[in-house]
Formats: sequence, structure tokens, C-alpha cells
Amino acid sequence: MEIGRKYESAIVRSSPTSGRSSDVRPSGLGHDDGMSTPSSDVFVRPRGTSNGPSPSRRKAGVVATSTGGLDVERLTGSIGAVLHGLDLSVPLVGRDVEHLRELVAEHQVVFARDQHLDEEQHRTLASQFGALSIHPVGQLTGSGRAISVIDDTADRPPAGFDWHTDLSWTVEPPDLGFLSAVAIPPCGGDTLWASGRAIYERLDPAQQRLCRSLRVVHVPDDTLLNTVRRHHGEDIVRRLIAEHPPIEQPLVRLHAETGRPAMWLSPLYAAKVVGLDDADSRRVLRVLHRQIHDPEVQVRWRWAAGDVAIWDETSTCHWALTDHVPQRRTMRRCTTTGADRSRPTDEWDEQAIQGS
Repeated sequence: MEIGRKYESAIVRSSPTSGRSSDVRPSGLGHDDGMSTPSSDVFVRPRGTSNGPSPSRRKAGVVATSTGGLDVERLTGSIGAVLHGLDLSVPLVGRDVEHLRELVAEHQVVFARDQHLDEEQHRTLASQFGALSIHPVGQLTGSGRAISVIDDTADRPPAGFDWHTDLSWTVEPPDLGFLSAVAIPPCGGDTLWASGRAIYERLDPAQQRLCRSLRVVHVPDDTLLNTVRRHHGEDIVRRLIAEHPPIEQPLVRLHAETGRPAMWLSPLYAAKVVGLDDADSRRVLRVLHRQIHDPEVQVRWRWAAGDVAIWDETSTCHWALTDHVPQRRTMRRCTTTGADRSRPTDEWDEQAIQGS
């Protein structure tokens, strides 16, 4: 137990959220009540306010606006930006893909209003950034679909997943996530992202070194397994568990493009800290995951139909609220892999990190 207490006290000491209540939001999933509200600059324009060209004003066959001339509106001091003047319904041209990738790496999640992508446009956009991931469940069922539709209704309410990074329990987790809003209720259903980079940078050097030394075991959690069981049956659940045994992942990842370290936190799937017993591991994970609840490392996005979000899966985690139930909320999503956007800890240049 002493090892776990040592880690816990080392992380808590001078941590920005030390001294704050850990009960920032209720333990139950899918409720926003009682959650500490981010400062007003985290919230974007009211639903229905256009930040970009209306679909009716787009010309058929027009090329995408160069990302070099974008108006980038930062949403918080830590994470998130709105990109104005960008048309994602047509393929990006020239250096636009690389420039947009750089903006995602810098801001960790970017948003574009009024895009109204259909499935093929969504697929085309994502495929310019890497190979589209096939969800392990889709591989097992044989659907082979890279684009998934999340359709919440009164008869089919959302599962209510906790904070997570997509597929952190796989050998090759995604690099980028792409989400487009198809149908949005008048209120509710916002999504929050938290910056692992901001969390890391708030730690003192000793805490950072400690976190860089840790690895965490990730597994599919019961919420996911129960959802798979409900929709696909027990046999798919057994096969999913068999084909995806617990996997160790670094707690901190060094971004290959920005060179900046970030905490890689996925509370939904993080099961155990390697080298600690269960009690000590739970204690350390509780302290680490509490950092996510600081509003100063979050951005909260209020969706409108046509919105698109692109985020860096290697330096963020996210949480979709379920307070829109029983109203309908329909989203289209996919992820990409293969960009080699972060390096494991044993490849780090400690002097370079200290100088960053």
C-alpha cells in the first residue's frame, strides 16, 4: 500500500485540482446536474447561429476554401477552436490536409459550423487523414462499416459512456476522430473534450516524471460489453473479450507533430496501473482521472445540425452528455489510424522534454 500512497501523494501535491472536491459531477452517467460549469468562454454561439456559409449559398463544384486563409477562433485557453470559412463538403486541396492536421494537433479539437455532410462526404473528409478504422465489433459481426450512425431515440436511448478515448483497449488506437451532427434536439446532448496536454502541463516536473514512468492496463468495460450484448448477443461479447485481452498503454504520450507530452486518460477503459495492487491502482487512477473534471482543461460544444468536430485521439478524452433523452439526436462518426502521431516513453529524449 505504501507504493500506491507514494504515487497518490506525489500526484496530488501541488496538483491544480488538489483541495477541490472530487465529486465535481455525479457518479451516475448521462446527467449534467451538479457538474461544475465551465467559464462562459467555453460555450459557443447559441444553437442556430451560423458561423459559416449557408448550404444554400454554396456553389456546386466549388473547391474547398484554403485552410491557409481560415479565421481560427479559440474557445478556451487550453483546448478547442472554431474554424470559419471552411467548406468540408468537398475534398481539401493542396496543403489543406496538412494545415488542417496541424490545427487539430495545436488545438486538439476543432469545429466547423454549417457543413451538413452526407455519409460519403464524411468518409471522404476522414479518409484524407488516414485509414478509416473498422470498430472491433464491426469486424466480428462482419458489417465492415467504417462510418457509424449514433441514433438516440426514446426507444433506443444512449448507453451513457463515461469519459474515454476511443478504443484505447486496442493494439492500434485511433489517431483522429470525426463527428458530424445530423439531427440535434433543441437542448441537451452536448459533448465535452478534456485536454491531456493541459493536464500534463499543470503538473510540476516531479509529477510529470512520475507519470511518464507509469503504464495503464486498458480493457473493454462493462458499459461497452452490455451495449454489445444488447445489440449483438453474448457470442459477440465472448469473442470480443477473447480477441482483445487487457493491453498496457503509456500514461503519457509524446505527440509526434507538436513534440508536446500529454496525459492519455481514458477512465471508461483504464482498469489498473501496472505494478500496483488493486487498491493502490484504484487510488492512483482516481487521483489522475479527477484532473479531467477541472473546467479549465475542458471545452464543451453545443451542437447544431451540420456541425463537424475533428479531434486528436492521442491527447484528449471526451464525454457525450445524455441529457437530451427522450429527444432524438443523430450523429455520424468515424476514426482514423496509421499516422504514427505519438511515441512510447522509451523513445523519449528527456532533455528535449525538459526543454519544451
